Amino acid sequence: MNITLEKNSSVNATLKVALTEADYKEKVDKTLKDYRKRANIKGFRPGMVPMPLVQKMFGKSVLAEEINNILSSSVSEYIKENKLNIVGDPLPAREDQDAIDWDADKEFNFSYELGLAGEFEIDFAKLPTVTSYEIKAGDKELEDTIQNLKGQFGEQIHPEAVEAGDMVFGTFKQGEWVEKSAIPLKAVKEDALSVFVGAQKDDVLKFDIQSVFVDEKSLALATGKKVEEVAALQGEVEFTVEDITRQVASELTQEFFDKVLGKDKVASEEEFRTQVLEIVQSNYKREAEYLLRIDAEKAILENTSIELPEEFT
Repeated sequence: MNITLEKNSSVNATLKVALTEADYKEKVDKTLKDYRKRANIKGFRPGMVPMPLVQKMFGKSVLAEEINNILSSSVSEYIKENKLNIVGDPLPAREDQDAIDWDADKEFNFSYELGLAGEFEIDFAKLPTVTSYEIKAGDKELEDTIQNLKGQFGEQIHPEAVEAGDMVFGTFKQGEWVEKSAIPLKAVKEDALSVFVGAQKDDVLKFDIQSVFVDEKSLALATGKKVEEVAALQGEVEFTVEDITRQVASELTQEFFDKVLGKDKVASEEEFRTQVLEIVQSNYKREAEYLLRIDAEKAILENTSIELPEEFT
């Protein structure tokens, strides 16, 4: 294999790769032998298919695949070893591939167009001032975070009667149509909540199917229909309540502290609040550092002349 780099300009280059039969033959032969062992061809026992037949059936595709593998690894390795600062990916010359005769050629030549980043200098004295931000977490942020955690680590209960916010499991029925369902009450219109609130297990609720849900998507999810099919659902339906589930927020207990922070990391609510505040503040610090990096990159790019290939400008 021979790889050469021809610089056409300070930002454009052509990478040429020349392959001889010695570069790929061993890998191609090995792959074809593996194909022969696994080939299941009518009239031949497994592993006994004649190699000329295997070559005829799979030789061209195996050759192309192995050469592509060699090209991919060798081009990447050359760019890395020679520390070429390329822009984008190498672009293969289509005419090279179109000219290949995979049945007859033994040697192959490929070309790749490379875009190179030009040399540049950063004049830090001329860069505008970039502001470094500090985001502080206050009482509100702490309380919001704790409330979210209490919800995430809460438990699911099965109450006797439905309340707003519950998930109601049951079965729809209208004539011959029967459909098991789970209805989140957040998907029910506010003025229709009274249909469900207060219902208990085994109650049969009756309502107009088109007047209960907030939108067609919610109706489709509840009924197992596609969105474009729900318009065909009309009239009164029965819904038999079979189960009720409710997510209950956790209390500020040691078990909750252990779930959130790890076993025995804190031993009191005060310690828990301190740890959570530190975590929130740490997250804000990372966000501030990220914003600083974005602003710094923008300042450099807007105030530094970098020569790039035309295709990338």
